[in-house]
Amino acid sequence: MIPIKEFMVHDVRTIKEDDTVEMAAKEMITKSISCLVVVRGKQPCGIITETDILKKVLLSGKNPKKTQVKAAQSKLETISPQKDFFDVVAMMQKTGAKRVAVVESEKLFGIVTQTDIVKASLKLQEPLVDDPKKATVKAKAMIAKMSDATLGVKKCVDSGYKALNAVLGGGFPSNKSILLEGLPGSGKGVVAFTYMKRGLELGENVVYICMNELVDDIREVFASLGMNVATYEKAGTFSLINMYDEVIGDTQHIYNEAEQLQVKEFGIIRETVDSLAGARARPLRVVVNFITQSMVIHDPRQVYKFVLMLNNFLKAKGATVLYFMHMGDGQSRDVVAMEEIMDGALEFSVHEDGRKSMVIKKMKPTINEVPQYFSYNLDRKAALTIKPEKHMQRG
Repeated sequence: MIPIKEFMVHDVRTIKEDDTVEMAAKEMITKSISCLVVVRGKQPCGIITETDILKKVLLSGKNPKKTQVKAAQSKLETISPQKDFFDVVAMMQKTGAKRVAVVESEKLFGIVTQTDIVKASLKLQEPLVDDPKKATVKAKAMIAKMSDATLGVKKCVDSGYKALNAVLGGGFPSNKSILLEGLPGSGKGVVAFTYMKRGLELGENVVYICMNELVDDIREVFASLGMNVATYEKAGTFSLINMYDEVIGDTQHIYNEAEQLQVKEFGIIRETVDSLAGARARPLRVVVNFITQSMVIHDPRQVYKFVLMLNNFLKAKGATVLYFMHMGDGQSRDVVAMEEIMDGALEFSVHEDGRKSMVIKKMKPTINEVPQYFSYNLDRKAALTIKPEKHMQRG
């Protein structure tokens, strides 16, 4: 058994419940952390996370400069420092908490995150084997087993790239939403289309939701990847939903410049997805490519709400969803907010010297609270190679 004090984080960042949400956000950004323990005096009384700030303040139209932390905080799960590794795992399983504060006599001693649990599980493996290589293999197996049993890791969905599957631990997590972000030309679109192509090859249902794209252009992209997607259109396993279709004119558009994003605009999406989910018991892949364009037309808060609603609907239908978002100047707040809606986020970058980098910012329910950096290359045949970059810097 490993006592909590041996793997908990001792340096816990806190904030007063009467401080403003803006102060909390600035502290998180400065310290590169995703949460703060809320205190009343010196006693811990809650926790505030990036998700709390997004959902309870920004998306609710509240002013972070005037909103106090206590209005946005969440319940803080606590455990005694006398407990051990398995006690924390059991608590996380029971409560669904991603972070547990170590408290005794109303005094805060530390905090345990899911990342700390993984590190502790590796330590548990050390005495079991002498061969380091075998230890690594067994440790990975233990993590996978523990994740399945206690942290709810589901099966993975093949991305279409062996290299990407490897760094993601098998592929995109099933029934989750992933944001692909980056500048035009970084390759995120090719990754998304390859993901759809692989799904069609496996006999799965695939839906592409876009804004103002020509059907012929979409077919050309698939053709460049070696697939005649028209065959799958006729078979009913590939569906295109155009969110703003004045150019093509032969399918129903969902909203126009004068309209707000609302529930009623779900019509054709719901109809298409329901028909696929009901008629064929096959896995469902969805790619959504309208976020950036929608933010030009609509108030970003309306777009966030629409994506939240869409996300909940698609995941309830068992879909594994990839979203596009183009990055640019002045979009950092929008990107961060959209990341919080998603279960995972991958950033693709092309630097001035020509090198390309990919950052796995998060990938629920996989346990990594620290971004993982990789260099990558995507050639004209859409072949992808990925290498880890431990010391990669942004820029």
